[in-house]
Amino acid sequence: MNIGCIGAYAEFLKLKKEEEIMGLMDGAAWEKEFGVEDKNILEQASEIVDGGDREKSYGTPYSNMKHIADIFNSITGHNLSASDVAILNLAQKLSREQYTHKEDNLIDLAGYSYVYNECKKNEEK
Repeated sequence: MNIGCIGAYAEFLKLKKEEEIMGLMDGAAWEKEFGVEDKNILEQASEIVDGGDREKSYGTPYSNMKHIADIFNSITGHNLSASDVAILNLAQKLSREQYTHKEDNLIDLAGYSYVYNECKKNEEK
């Protein structure tokens, strides 16, 4: 068995065990045990974009979008701004949502709306 197969099999066993546990617990007990909460789309988006681990890894939303714009501009010779990159991310999520509805698309749309606003505020300084 190669490494990829071993990893896939381990993941399968993990999911199988989770399903067995879920079958033994009602929804409230599952949420309490594993910290799963029923949060709305805006709350989920806020947790993703508002500081935390993501900011430690990638910088502020503005600095991350600015960095992406700088890389794109140096490759293509264009002059996109950080807010332009945020708009492109919004367009990507709208396109995906048009193709197939997924709640994750809506969470990301809310998050990128926040990021766009942060970019505009920084660009207006």
